[in-house]
Amino acid sequence: MGLMHDAATRVETSATAGAREAPRPCPARRLNPVRLWLAGMGVLCVALGALGVFVPGLPTTIFLIIASWCFARSCPWLEERLIRNRFFGPFLRFLEPGAVMPTRARVIASAILLIAVSTSIAMMLRAGTSIWIPVAVALAGGVGLACIWLIARQKHTEPEAPAQVPQAQSLPLSPSRPSR
Repeated sequence: MGLMHDAATRVETSATAGAREAPRPCPARRLNPVRLWLAGMGVLCVALGALGVFVPGLPTTIFLIIASWCFARSCPWLEERLIRNRFFGPFLRFLEPGAVMPTRARVIASAILLIAVSTSIAMMLRAGTSIWIPVAVALAGGVGLACIWLIARQKHTEPEAPAQVPQAQSLPLSPSRPSR
């Protein structure tokens, strides 16, 4: 009778128990230049992020976020490996769904923001700039503090899918009559 195909497996019948088909090889994936470019940019950003750990002033987190974005569109397994990495993973933990900025990190970020804004305002007032510039810097600092304490503490949840409405069973349009 031949081979009968089931949804998940092949079941041989008694007629062809001796003859087996060789499995078909998977078709080779063509090299996509965009995916190669994105993967290369991701590797470059990881290298810059690693360099940023040691060089003051060179950011680490933003390069790792860009690398994660590049890897997500080119090689998802590289993105997973980057997020699970013991050195770079802590910089990317907030990318997880539902992640919240820890209170300790919010306190440290707020202190650094207040020190930077106060120093900037003091230097601008000492230099004799117009009063509107330090006021604008103070307002920007206030917006930054609001973002740290209001937005960063909220859990980001995925929107729920709408509930599926059960479909009614179809009823015949005319009453059925027994055949004679």
